[in-house]
Amino acid sequence: MNWLLRFIDRIQLRLIQGGSLVNVLVFAGLCLFGFALQSFTSFQAAEWKLYDRGVGLIRTFAPSTVANDVVVVGIDEETFRQFSEPFALWHPHFADLLQAFVLAKPSVVGMDIVLPDRSYEAVVPGIDRELMRGLLQVRSEVPVFFAQTLDDTNRPRPIFAGFRALIGEDRFASAVLCLDEDSVLRRHLADGCADSGSSSALASKMAQALGVSDRGLGLVDFRAGGMIEPIPMHRIIDLYKQGEHGKLRELLGGKPVLVGLVLPLEDRLRVPVALQALEPENRRVPGVMAHAQLLRTLINHGPIQQVPFWIEGVLIALACLWWFAPHGFQKSLVYWSLFVLLPLFSLYLLWLGILLMPAGILLVAKTAFVTRQGVDWLRIEHHRKRLMEAFTGHLSKAALQRLVHEQPADTDVGLKTEQVHAVVLACRLHAPGLLASTPSVRLSGFSKYYEAIKIAVNKSGGMVDRLQDDEVLAWFGTPLKLDDPERAALEAALFIRRESHTWLQLLQQDGLVYCLQIGIASGELVAGRAALGDANPFVVIGPAIEQARTLARDSAALSEGTSIRVCPQTAAALKGHGMALDTGGKSYQLILN
Repeated sequence: MNWLLRFIDRIQLRLIQGGSLVNVLVFAGLCLFGFALQSFTSFQAAEWKLYDRGVGLIRTFAPSTVANDVVVVGIDEETFRQFSEPFALWHPHFADLLQAFVLAKPSVVGMDIVLPDRSYEAVVPGIDRELMRGLLQVRSEVPVFFAQTLDDTNRPRPIFAGFRALIGEDRFASAVLCLDEDSVLRRHLADGCADSGSSSALASKMAQALGVSDRGLGLVDFRAGGMIEPIPMHRIIDLYKQGEHGKLRELLGGKPVLVGLVLPLEDRLRVPVALQALEPENRRVPGVMAHAQLLRTLINHGPIQQVPFWIEGVLIALACLWWFAPHGFQKSLVYWSLFVLLPLFSLYLLWLGILLMPAGILLVAKTAFVTRQGVDWLRIEHHRKRLMEAFTGHLSKAALQRLVHEQPADTDVGLKTEQVHAVVLACRLHAPGLLASTPSVRLSGFSKYYEAIKIAVNKSGGMVDRLQDDEVLAWFGTPLKLDDPERAALEAALFIRRESHTWLQLLQQDGLVYCLQIGIASGELVAGRAALGDANPFVVIGPAIEQARTLARDSAALSEGTSIRVCPQTAAALKGHGMALDTGGKSYQLILN
């Protein structure tokens, strides 16, 4: 496992370092992820559920009207109660129905009823001849197509040869409808989804009889038309027997007609939306209504077409560009707006008859966005860790926390320096007697000296450097930005002078003479973290450093006690030359260089 942890650490460090190669590789990985999503069955099922919701919304609020609607003649429970014979012996009733069609003159008829596979003459003499009479009369008057299904071996179910010869092979069509993996009917496949032994589906053949050319593959348009209210079969037969020919022509004349079972538990299919007027919440509809919706699709607007794969690929690649977008308010605003605008745009396209699946694009955009946020977080944490390592002990805790939060990581977390306006404070302890004392006394004295300088500098928001011999340097204005670095440096110097007696008492008790000299100089400095081999120290370079050290070492200013000297630029910033400052009841004169 150690090798795996080391490998993960290397990958993480490479992501933190960034660069063009890392950006390209992450972008390519996001694109591959987006393309691979399309092959996941569970994700496709989720996308199709969103499609179903979209179709339902359009059907509810902006339904697509149809110029050529379809009439469904349903064999419902009331029809079964009206006819006492078993369904297999309904030959006379179907003959009456066909004769009613001859009188009503529909434009085309589709019989979603499977004809018997044998003769029933031995059961009821003359029954086959009655149906043949109806078939013979309707054949020359109205184009009628009969459904053919498949048996258990996926072969065409046989039909009694006498009926088949009378109807003609070209009047049989496949009743097979193709379901998606979640058992929902959505697609129209022109040649069916199985070898049905028929050249085309029932709805396709009916559309061809109406002069509609092949509309190709696509999705069934469930936006088209309203709820279907079937006309009971027994009512059509009653009108025929009662001589209500005008009423028959009013109901069926010049319209496509489909005949099939409309029962609560038989021949039901799941579709994206409810279709039956009597069951407005039920998405499991009779098979004849599914055929009717498919026929609506073919003779009106045509199947819904999905956008080409290459367009989806381009949109996925564009979504992956979130990886390159820098973090900020505008990025977040556009990102969250995408989750509103893209679904609305896809819904508008669906209303136009074009299918664009937004879920995959949105998921890829989210993945790219979260990945970039995660990498940015790693970079910021890495940057903060390095800042903590570099400045702990040189800045106060409050100043260090402020520095960490005010200086976020760069995009590539690179080391850099910058030119800043800053103030240098040089503090030198001139104590020859201390240097000649025992090592323990020297260590104790210089330790108290360094800690006192550090407290004063940190209190004013500056950064103290390490003790070098008898001299300590401090910076104000870098790395932590200050509004008035000159004032901060002077406040630190005054604090050092006021509190110096607390840590110089040892020198006074031993009779040692000391002189604490402070020099303050301001100017343009180059500051930042530099790459020096394996180390990345914080460096400050500029003439103000040497100027402050010179002010602190000026032998002309040596006198017992504490002296503070500033350069003219610092004095100008403080708006005072030769000013007298109150130091707790005592006053002293700044000696200007």
